[in-house]
Amino acid sequence: MLYTRIAFLLLLFISFVSAANGYYDIVPIGGMLATFIIAISYMASQIFQNHQLEAWAKNEWKELIIAGITIGFIYAAISVSIGGLLGTMTGYADKSNLISGVEGKINEFENALINDYNQLIKASNRLGMLTSYSYSQSAGFIITFGIVNAPLLGANGMMQTLSMLAASTSNGILIYEAMKIFLKFFFDAAINYLLPIAFVFRIMPFTRKIGGTLIALALTGIFIYPFSMVLATTIHDSVGISHSQLNSEDFNKITLKLDRKITQMCTNDALRLLVSLSELGWWAMICPIFCAAICALAGPGFAACFWPCIAPFTGGCWGSTYSLYIYTQTAYSIASSIALVTSAHNVVPTAESSGVIFDILTNKLIVPVSTAASIPIMEAVLVGALTIVGARSLSAALGGEAAISGLERMI
Repeated sequence: MLYTRIAFLLLLFISFVSAANGYYDIVPIGGMLATFIIAISYMASQIFQNHQLEAWAKNEWKELIIAGITIGFIYAAISVSIGGLLGTMTGYADKSNLISGVEGKINEFENALINDYNQLIKASNRLGMLTSYSYSQSAGFIITFGIVNAPLLGANGMMQTLSMLAASTSNGILIYEAMKIFLKFFFDAAINYLLPIAFVFRIMPFTRKIGGTLIALALTGIFIYPFSMVLATTIHDSVGISHSQLNSEDFNKITLKLDRKITQMCTNDALRLLVSLSELGWWAMICPIFCAAICALAGPGFAACFWPCIAPFTGGCWGSTYSLYIYTQTAYSIASSIALVTSAHNVVPTAESSGVIFDILTNKLIVPVSTAASIPIMEAVLVGALTIVGARSLSAALGGEAAISGLERMI
């Protein structure tokens, strides 16, 4: 009878505690179900005179009382003093300040990595243009000779390094995003969903061990994980991480610059329009205006003059326009060839600048960004290790599994 009264008072206490939050309504239901199971077991032991079942039922009464006291203290600590505990462990007064403070730090680190990533992509683009530039010069008829040259092809070996470093930097950005999401998720999931389920499992006779493990995981998400995040950001600030040091002058040194004669051939819009039109395009652009002007002088004979002038392939204007088209295309080809032969080798940076390019990219980009890209991985390892150790210690103290292999694999 004493155990029954104590269990009733315990369930009544849990009911009052759980009424503060709707998510915890399942806790007293689980307590009543556990009490019912134990009571039925005890009654059956008396009817069938089974001393082993009686001893089990009495032991479960004690365990139910211990579970209720444990749950009451844990819930009271979380409900009443979570702000104080978080403030002591992390230096932030409450949950919202903790999340905003840690997110601000992580955003600062993440933005620096994003800038590094942009610098890597920009440098890779400039280096790709440099290393892919080539030209050929030839002369002769029937038997020809010439040269093919790619003056900065030797710097192509750095492209793979930049590509791998960009991938590592993007992984670091992903890690920081995951850390921020987990911080919010652990708070909401642990307090609102995981703890009620864990309390029920801790009360039930056959799931008591997994209940202790789930309570430990919830407390880890509420206290240990935020503490490890604050510790990681504090270490990050104290160490001082360097990032990309490239400036506009450095990018100017690794930007391909061709001779003006070549760039005019490729970028002059008027020239590009003229050489891109076919003979029909030249006819459509010139002949209607030319024939209309000439035939207007004929007065009443305009209609008889216009078609013989403008007719495609057979008209008088077609022949003149076609000849002009051929001469223009030939002149453009000759001028382009002369510009290429005389100016293709006048490229900046020159082949001798490969060492300068290597020094700029290595010392100002690759080395500092490599260090910065490795920091998120180290911080994730630190946070994961502290989280695992905390979860295992709490789980063992609450009677749960000491070795949480699934959590270790996930982290």
